[in-house]
Amino acid sequence: MNFKNIKILTKNLNGIIRDMRYCLIENDEVVYNQNGIFRVNCVDCLDRTNIIQTAIAKTIMNIQVGFEL
Repeated sequence: MNFKNIKILTKNLNGIIRDMRYCLIENDEVVYNQNGIFRVNCVDCLDRTNIIQTAIAKTIMNIQVGFEL
């Protein structure tokens, strides 16, 4: 598997991920509402699906803690 392609994919999805936001509640007040989901399905390989889901989750986590990609 070419992991370089995963970095290209997450870089291209970065804007979409930011637009979809995530759910954040602080002091019983909704700060952000999530307004989308990703459905990942690599037809021939469950390992590939898991790698992509992990890469997307890592990108979301980096956005949530304020790291830039």
